[in-house]
Amino acid sequence: MHTASNVNFTPNPDWAYTAEGHCTQLPHMKMYSVALLTNPDLWDIDLFLMIEAMQSANRAQGFTAYDLCYVSSEEIRSPSLLCNSFDHLIVSNSPVGCAEHNADANAFIRHHYRTGSNICAVGSGVFQVARAGIISGKAITLPNEHSKIFSELYPEAQLVQCPFTSGGRLHTCAGGINVLHLMTHLISMDLGRDVALKVADRFHIDCTMNSDKAAAQTSHFLNSLPRPLKQSLLAMSDAIDAPRPLPSIAQEAKVSMRQLQRLFLKYLGTSPSDHYRLLRLDCAREILLRSHMTVTEVAMMTGFTSHSHFSKSFRDAFGICPSEVRT
Repeated sequence: MHTASNVNFTPNPDWAYTAEGHCTQLPHMKMYSVALLTNPDLWDIDLFLMIEAMQSANRAQGFTAYDLCYVSSEEIRSPSLLCNSFDHLIVSNSPVGCAEHNADANAFIRHHYRTGSNICAVGSGVFQVARAGIISGKAITLPNEHSKIFSELYPEAQLVQCPFTSGGRLHTCAGGINVLHLMTHLISMDLGRDVALKVADRFHIDCTMNSDKAAAQTSHFLNSLPRPLKQSLLAMSDAIDAPRPLPSIAQEAKVSMRQLQRLFLKYLGTSPSDHYRLLRLDCAREILLRSHMTVTEVAMMTGFTSHSHFSKSFRDAFGICPSEVRT
């Protein structure tokens, strides 16, 4: 009969042993390596939310479940970074519609995708992932204001109207609050539902959100509106660069201008013209934050033919000049 002293015993790393010899299972201890490929000049709220979600998961676990490292476009040539393997590669804030190809960034993304990394493209970061050539045949989402130019540049992409997509090892997100829904979805896959619930509770969001449910929830507000108002809002969103005359939008919605004004006032608390103008200005601000386009180029892209009119409207809406957004 063998005693404990002469048995070849290898402790299970997933169990802890008490002084009395009892054992108890430890929480999942795997560490996930995360590379953040970002432009330091275009730091934005999307990246901040992703980092906050992962740090919240670390706190919930009581150890570093997500080990983060930042990778700039100047650092991606480093042989050590190519040799490293990452569980997740997050691509954020790429210049919108930039025709210039960053060959090093493209190669970096392709390499890690082929070697097994999950690629998470957030907001305009989808442009960089598209330039890397890994989106063909995959469902992609991004902010609505970028959809038209993205479709023109990458007709092979399957664009969907959805807050986030998660298929295989490619995940895309439209940005904003949707970042947190995507992150809790990934945290649930990595660390389990209990940890994801703790992170969701930290941000007061629904942990059970998946891409289909998120899309349904996003459309719930629109679907609750009267048909003419919903149709008018969609028409405005589809015509940012070339604004349509309001009478034309009303006619298409089969209501008079007076009826349309009443609907906007009742349900949105504003007028059709004010809503349409602010919608275009919001798009302009996003493009200014996420791209290197000139103020004049952004004004033209959002339907303002006069630079002075655009600047005045922007200042009235946000309290700063367009040129001050990046400072």
